[in-house]
Amino acid sequence: MPTPLERPASIYRYFDRDDILLYVGSTRAGLARNQHHSIHQFWWPLVSRQEVEHFPTQAEARERERALISELRPAFNQRHNPGPSERVDPELLDAARSYLIACEHHIPSRALDQFAIWLAQYLELRIFEALEEYAPRPQSIP
Repeated sequence: MPTPLERPASIYRYFDRDDILLYVGSTRAGLARNQHHSIHQFWWPLVSRQEVEHFPTQAEARERERALISELRPAFNQRHNPGPSERVDPELLDAARSYLIACEHHIPSRALDQFAIWLAQYLELRIFEALEEYAPRPQSIP
């Protein structure tokens, strides 16, 4: 009989409507895990879509989960993730945090940094899109 780490498992990635990665996790029971997140995670209303990747063992799934979190730095993962200022520009993070506080959004204090990270990632995406649209890179001269 296989041990729990030898059983098949999956990793899942949740994205918002703008395709910003919100969270990466691993599980052997995908539907139950989705339901748990929908009930217990304050960020669940931001989820627009999910991607799933299957692995022959839970050990492989967990390793992939750690690698994705370290590489992609999703806003709402805490384990395996660097600090907030290493995920987004610190000035943009401070601006996002200040905005959330000033607007008196009813965000749990434990979640303020995570929401500020998500907002800063969203703002970075929009800034880069605007730069591409309004200040395209010059064409190289042959």
